[in-house]
Amino acid sequence: MNPWLTPAQLDEAQRLMEHRLSTASLLKINEEKYFLIRDGISVTAKIPGGKTEKKYAAVIDFQNPANTTFSLSGS
Repeated sequence: MNPWLTPAQLDEAQRLMEHRLSTASLLKINEEKYFLIRDGISVTAKIPGGKTEKKYAAVIDFQNPANTTFSLSGS
């Protein structure tokens, strides 16, 4: 779904998806995860000239749900 993702960007996206503040309420955590799933996860992409920009990695392909697969890592 995101063939442009490098391993470093994938790690960055995974960290953002798994991160939560221990002081946040369950409602707040769920809201944050909902926006990541709906809008995509912001990752840093290098562009020519040594600069960086933010790109959004999709979590779910809402147009073609069959394209969405989930896997467990770090097991």
